[in-house]
Amino acid sequence: MERKQIVRSLNLSENHLVIVKELKEFTGVQDLNLRDNMIESIREVMYLSNLQYLDLHHNRLAGKLPKMDFPSLKTLDISQNELTDASSLSDSALHLLAVLFISHNKLTELPVLVCPHLEIYFFSHNLIDNLENFVLSRTKQVRKIYGFNNLIWGELPDLSFPSL
Repeated sequence: MERKQIVRSLNLSENHLVIVKELKEFTGVQDLNLRDNMIESIREVMYLSNLQYLDLHHNRLAGKLPKMDFPSLKTLDISQNELTDASSLSDSALHLLAVLFISHNKLTELPVLVCPHLEIYFFSHNLIDNLENFVLSRTKQVRKIYGFNNLIWGELPDLSFPSL
């Protein structure tokens, strides 16, 4: 077995990485930390189906987030980027996701999530003006919600969740 296939944890944070095409060969990686780099695309990360922890905090991801199919992922941090659309999370296979950080982006609406194990949801410091999609999400396990410093106004909606 090649060394790249037996690596389980890879921390390349606080560098100046822009392209990470060699990552797709690290098929056994479960914990990947790419925090504080200059990454603009996560195309190569999509090959890592064993990921449980993915940290892309403070990179250069911009525009619409691509669909993510990580069936084992438990923690995703895509905060402090330039994302304007995270709706692809609605169609992504993130069934075990427990912690989601999408704070400090330029999101105008929340994605409708189907994450039955989500417990902690950070979406502060965006441009979100309502919680409609949060209410529609299938996230009945959420225990902590951090949505401060957005543009939410008006009446607080019913935050009770439909049964899964």
